Amino acid sequence: MTRFAEPEVISCTHCQTRYLRPVLLSFNTMWQIHYSDGGIKNGLQNTVINESRCTHCQGLIKNIQNLPVVEILSERPFWRNWFGKSHKYLYLPAPSFDVYFEFFDNEVTANAKLNWAAKALQVFNQTYRLFGHERQIESEISAQYHQLINYILQHYTANASEEMTMLCADIYRQVGDFETSLHLYQNVDRKRFQHIVEPASSWCEQRITSLMEVDGQKNTTQSHHSSRDEV
Repeated sequence: MTRFAEPEVISCTHCQTRYLRPVLLSFNTMWQIHYSDGGIKNGLQNTVINESRCTHCQGLIKNIQNLPVVEILSERPFWRNWFGKSHKYLYLPAPSFDVYFEFFDNEVTANAKLNWAAKALQVFNQTYRLFGHERQIESEISAQYHQLINYILQHYTANASEEMTMLCADIYRQVGDFETSLHLYQNVDRKRFQHIVEPASSWCEQRITSLMEVDGQKNTTQSHHSSRDEV
């Protein structure tokens, strides 16, 4: 069961606007969806966050879970809990694609930039490329998407982690280069990542270019055609 304590108060690192930060007591991990690009979706994804954008000054905020508490909230009267009365501060919004892309664009360190690129791509894929829920992509966002995947692929090396190898393989599959995608999957430990490599090989054979669910999620590929919309 997922349970929360009273929230903490933190402030924007730029303008000091105050926000609430959820305090997690327990978390039910039963509901999680894993995707072919390494991304994960769960019930806390938009609640317990570590990056966001200040709604007041529009500045980027990171390491939210490590920010110091700036105010101790007084205990609320019981009737506020009964009637769902809100606190005087708001929660920071969950990070969207533009937040992660801006982190990527501003970063100068190669490893950190690659990490932001992967996070931005995963959010992009869940927003625009999810199998059965593909969406029209605006030209500006499409250009940013190509900037991300070009950076990731250009920085792929032979000694990259298997997770990075599978991310690059998934990128090649989604852009329609199925031969390169299959070649990269051959470099992955099939025993350890069988739950990803086997279905991914099938998706390549079926010419499927969407973001796919893995880890035993139901296979709906028979009822939905390949997504070949240009990104």
